[in-house]
Amino acid sequence: MNELDMLINGTVKSVLFNKVYEDIQKNIEPIIEEIKTISTIPSPTFYEDKKADYIKGKFNDLKLDDVKIDRLKNVIGTLQGKGDENFIICAHIDTVFSNETKLKVREVEGKIFCPGIGDNSTSVAGMLALINAFKTAEYIPPYNIIFIANSCEEGLGDLKGIKYYLENSDKIEGMISIDGTMTMLSNEGIGSRRLSVTVKGEGGHSWVDFGNSSAIHAIGSAISKISQIDVPKIPKTSFNVGTISGGTSVNTIAETANMLIDIRSVDSEILIEKEQEIRELIENAMEEHGTECSIEVVGDRPSGKIDVNNFVVQSVLKSAELYDVQMKPTPSSTDSNIPLSQSIPSVTFGIYSGGGAHTLNEYIEPESLKKGLPILALSVLTILDQISGTSKEFP
Repeated sequence: MNELDMLINGTVKSVLFNKVYEDIQKNIEPIIEEIKTISTIPSPTFYEDKKADYIKGKFNDLKLDDVKIDRLKNVIGTLQGKGDENFIICAHIDTVFSNETKLKVREVEGKIFCPGIGDNSTSVAGMLALINAFKTAEYIPPYNIIFIANSCEEGLGDLKGIKYYLENSDKIEGMISIDGTMTMLSNEGIGSRRLSVTVKGEGGHSWVDFGNSSAIHAIGSAISKISQIDVPKIPKTSFNVGTISGGTSVNTIAETANMLIDIRSVDSEILIEKEQEIRELIENAMEEHGTECSIEVVGDRPSGKIDVNNFVVQSVLKSAELYDVQMKPTPSSTDSNIPLSQSIPSVTFGIYSGGGAHTLNEYIEPESLKKGLPILALSVLTILDQISGTSKEFP
């Protein structure tokens, strides 16, 4: 048995963990009700105000220190530790759904459905449950634990919430982002660049002014060229034109048009290379069609990675194994991208089983929380013991 196995086995048998575990298990039903409540509070990216206010109230109820909402609508509270260093536990509060989406909870055959219930309301409620369990057990961590219900994780939010916090903080020794389902663990951040391309042409009447340059035709040509790009399978790299818009009517030559492009890779150099190639193809298309364009970067998620054998990753994997849960290390694009790009040990993983993320039929299996929440608690306790030097021999 190696050092980490000994630490996890010792932790799971400790009086502290057993108090935490008991608090979680006896409060499963209130936790599920909290998930339902959080799920029904609208929280589109950039419009997280209502949910932020609600979570701030919960942080205050739980008597965290220094509770506040910053200018990016991150809700922040601290569980004071013994040292000056800080460890972050976060769960994003924004969803992909608009304010107009009906957020109605329904239960069918042991599953609970609601848009945004998995991504990421369950994680937010799980973070609250963890705080409550730590408080009940009177846990004083070796480092300050900074709990963040952060904004702007999804889509064009571009991880702005966690970016802003880390840009204005120091002494961050590690981070856990609670997100996704219970079988996924991300120790590698997929880098991405997102471009908004606006094209301008002469426009005019489709008959009288036939031959004038069309912004839509130019964008079509650019998309055709982009679709021919070769990208490597290893390291995996992708591109996608996600939306196109523009024009006035069927018999009008388009004066303006726009497209949004997503470029991704786990390799930062390839990401830069493919973005430059795409920019050049766009410029070629503009020249061919006699149009002009502007290109704005609307998304910039850096890549980063910690090795699967790092004790932070292994602590989570081994904690999950104790509860017969097999997590698969998988590259992903999450809040962990930011600390990983700064060489801060970080992982993202989930605490529930479910599916349908980003759809109106999103659901969770609430019974899975009985395993997912203890895995989270055990992982946090083990990682903090390791990272603070309690077991110095383990690499």
